Amino acid sequence: MLLDTLERRRRLGGSDDPGAWRTTALLGFVYKIWRKHDRAAPLIEAAIAGLEPRLGPDDPDVLSSKVGLSGSYLELGRYAETENLLQPALATIRRVFGGRNYQTRVALYNLGCAYANSGRVDTAFAYLRESIDLGWTFPGAPVRDPLLLPLHGDPRFEELDRLGRLNNVVLSERLLAWYEASSHLREGRLAEAERRFQDLLAAVGRVNGSAVGGLASAFRLGLAKCWIRRGRFDEARELLLPTLAAARMAMDRQDERFLLATLAQCDIGRGDLKSALERIAAANALHHPALDRDETFYSEAENPCAAGEGRGRAPVARPRFGAGLRRCRPAGA
Repeated sequence: MLLDTLERRRRLGGSDDPGAWRTTALLGFVYKIWRKHDRAAPLIEAAIAGLEPRLGPDDPDVLSSKVGLSGSYLELGRYAETENLLQPALATIRRVFGGRNYQTRVALYNLGCAYANSGRVDTAFAYLRESIDLGWTFPGAPVRDPLLLPLHGDPRFEELDRLGRLNNVVLSERLLAWYEASSHLREGRLAEAERRFQDLLAAVGRVNGSAVGGLASAFRLGLAKCWIRRGRFDEARELLLPTLAAARMAMDRQDERFLLATLAQCDIGRGDLKSALERIAAANALHHPALDRDETFYSEAENPCAAGEGRGRAPVARPRFGAGLRRCRPAGA
């Protein structure tokens, strides 16, 4: 699909079209997910070279591509290039994405890995500690990230590891449970999905003393979507409002954007189109430029609501955004 999109973008907009370069970056990320870093890195490098002169060094696409490229550089053992890529961009990454954003945390963590492998251990620990303090964990399959092998045996690393920050087994188990609950939601098995999301929230509350922000946001979003599918719009709204406040306090723009979009679904279900449109506008203001399609987030709730489903409501008129939904849907949908 990306190869086809790339060919179309180049044909319609030319080889220097920013959309073509964004698609090139996404193609690189596909290879990165496949762990084909030798194929991912040249594509992402080309995308950065194509985007940065046109959009500037502050563009979110440019910055997120640099963070993604740094991960491939690390896997390829190109540690000096990781440092040279991220260090000059770090202040801009913090400013554009926010201090606690995923991109910022990963940039700090990747710098820590790079410095660990280039022998600058004290600098590595400084970046790792900051990343961890901002909420980064390493929940992947390895017991410990192989990129941090040079730090093994150092008391500072052992301290971090004992805290469960670099290797959080409990977090890994919760993420697996979240994937399973999300699968049940997608398959329409709402009762099972609802039960699992509630269990996850209860577990987070027991461990953290709160089940509002952080990892709990994803669980609350999942539970809210279950309730939206059941027509329980008021309950979903009340579930998400404190999570939205926590996301704003943490300056987590990505969480805030998804919460606003889901709250818009609740508003549509409740018949409050004015509030829905206001939330959509606020979400758009936070949206990544390459993904500026918020209408798709609430369309699945808008359609049954317009048909009169859920809580016995009459069909809702939708003259102000129906055309926008049609623009977002593929031909024939």
